[in-house]
Amino acid sequence: MLYNPINQKVFTNNGAFIKQLHCPVVTDELALNKESGGVHFQCSKCNHQVFDTSQLNDEDLTTLIKVSANACLLLNPDQPNVIIIPKDPQS
Repeated sequence: MLYNPINQKVFTNNGAFIKQLHCPVVTDELALNKESGGVHFQCSKCNHQVFDTSQLNDEDLTTLIKVSANACLLLNPDQPNVIIIPKDPQS
């Protein structure tokens, strides 16, 4: 997946927009409780499920967002499946 850290937008490797990251409670991984299954967490501040993008490919992430557009995502720019981009591929 492609990630623009300036505007926090996530794209597929083909440049299709997936989601803009936003956390209204500005939490960190310490506030997340790992759920069984290993692909999502429970946020102890807002109680939402947070999905770990390090375990998702572009297709899985796109499907997740189509099913649940408001899904919270955990993305670490250092993940092996993330490519940092300086500008949006659509611009």
